[in-house]
Amino acid sequence: MIEDEGRKISNVLKNMTGTYLDGKKCIKEMIEHSSKNWKQMEWMGWYNEENARSILIAKIGGSEGPRYGNTRIDYMNEYAWDIKTHSLFDKNGKPEREAILNDTEAIENAIEEFGSIGFVMFLVEPEWDIDGSFKDWHDQMKGETSDYVKERIERGAPSRMRKSACTIREIMVFRLDKESLERGMKEKWLKGFQKGMRNADGSPRRSKVNIMIDRIPIECIITGSVTFGGEPH
Repeated sequence: MIEDEGRKISNVLKNMTGTYLDGKKCIKEMIEHSSKNWKQMEWMGWYNEENARSILIAKIGGSEGPRYGNTRIDYMNEYAWDIKTHSLFDKNGKPEREAILNDTEAIENAIEEFGSIGFVMFLVEPEWDIDGSFKDWHDQMKGETSDYVKERIERGAPSRMRKSACTIREIMVFRLDKESLERGMKEKWLKGFQKGMRNADGSPRRSKVNIMIDRIPIECIITGSVTFGGEPH
């Protein structure tokens, strides 16, 4: 059952809770490991994905997940799992209840193939790059300016504030199947996202699914919880 595998995954990764991730150290580590994702603005999501997958494969086996179109599922054992990182608060300290999951079609295809899709979500408390020094350092590391950044500058659009570090506060493991996907859309704790937005290369982004993390039904949660305003959900 996916619940059994989810608990096994949670037990393997539980020691990561409380871990402090310094952006510069993580990016340097990704470079050392020949990761192609070290240039990404959302470095902590890529770092957690690659690190967690490596730990899981070493401890309980498995591999990188199946590909659906342009989207590859992050981890595969008996079931398909996506590994996500979500900041609990924005740069103003406001709770971020809505988290991005994955490509809509990839989620639907994984559910069709395996009956359910699981999610491993790192809930983190971020530190923000208020003075822009981390962005400057990251840009210097990357060197050449991408076409997407050049276009953004030409349009006069501001650059989003980076996260310079974070602390992992919780690892929530949950699952979705066809019934819960339909229920979530109906009850609006799931919804579509990113229609009309663009990737770093300027290409259109495929529609993704967002989830309200403090409204996930208890029957979908395998381990973990999230608290906002002192009230656990």
